[in-house]
Amino acid sequence: MQEGDNVVYIARISGSAYEMGHAYGELLPKQIAGNLDNMIKYGRNSVVDFLGEFGVPSVLSIELYHKYLLPAAYWLLDLNW
Repeated sequence: MQEGDNVVYIARISGSAYEMGHAYGELLPKQIAGNLDNMIKYGRNSVVDFLGEFGVPSVLSIELYHKYLLPAAYWLLDLNW
């Protein structure tokens, strides 16, 4: 389904959790990677905006995000997995 720039992909899959995850990854690899990129950009922009309210320059905010927050987010995702 598509309206403007918004697209919703619907995949009907079945099997074990592993099999469904594998099938989903094979069906929509570009969309999954794009979603991760969008989440990273959203997180970076949120941190820059938040720290900007306290006078932190965006260059420093971006450096802090990539050096500390993004690795922590990946670690938490791995921990969840």
